[in-house]
Amino acid sequence: MYFNASDPLGELWRRAWVIPAFWTLLAYALLIVICILWAPSRNPTRYSLALLLLIPGSK
Repeated sequence: MYFNASDPLGELWRRAWVIPAFWTLLAYALLIVICILWAPSRNPTRYSLALLLLIPGSK
């Protein structure tokens, strides 16, 4: 006698987590890249004062 002991839904969980895990890791990687690119610079006042030099009549 042969019984099919494999559960198709029980076997599915072994592969089902891969796609949501990929999108979660991609979202975290994108968040890290945005945080690195938008990190404060060491001299932020340099850029703000550079605009004042271009305006005529400002000291």
